[in-house]
Amino acid sequence: MYDRESADKEYKDMVEKNKELRGKTRKELGLKPYRGREIRSNILGINVVITQAHIAKILGLDNKGEDIEVYDKKSKHLDSIHQDLFKSGCTQKDFGKVMHMKHTFEFAFRMCLSTIFTRKGGLDTISIPHKHLIWFLYKRVKVNLAKILFDHMCLTINEGRTKIPSVIHHPRLISELIRQTKLTDIVSAKEKLRVFQTAKYDASVLVNMKRKTKEEIIQVKT
Repeated sequence: MYDRESADKEYKDMVEKNKELRGKTRKELGLKPYRGREIRSNILGINVVITQAHIAKILGLDNKGEDIEVYDKKSKHLDSIHQDLFKSGCTQKDFGKVMHMKHTFEFAFRMCLSTIFTRKGGLDTISIPHKHLIWFLYKRVKVNLAKILFDHMCLTINEGRTKIPSVIHHPRLISELIRQTKLTDIVSAKEKLRVFQTAKYDASVLVNMKRKTKEEIIQVKT
């Protein structure tokens, strides 16, 4: 994951190797201008770059809207969020627990956990940015989904540097980006591609949430 910190380190490393380069611009050093965060990789010798704009284009999104990551405990919306999303009688301590959310919003949050910002463990808590996401959806306020997906991908890449084993999130989205650039034609000619199975998300989640019993779930035959 290539961000501002990575770009600054890249510049600093070049200057430290040759003190005469100090004061020169990135262009003068032969470095590409920094245009924002990128996911950089290499497939069979081919450099691959994925940006937030790529995510927006492939999903047909505007790449505009509310950035949920800018909101913290000082957010002016928190009082309204707690009133709208959570059950009455909740204390300040309860607002971080999913179990205290109204059923509709709890279900919406669990859907997001299964599709947008997937994670392992700790499914009973909700962060302030995620509270804003659910609330904005409820209020029909446009959010920047492309940024949410890209932020999550960058976060998991950074976590993968220290966590073993590493986890790849949104593999189908990444594979579609690679497919549309024709890289799969090159890869498949040299290596056998592996198929990754994603978790199935269906009505059984209502049983896990204790909203329905197994007997109440009707299986539709296809």
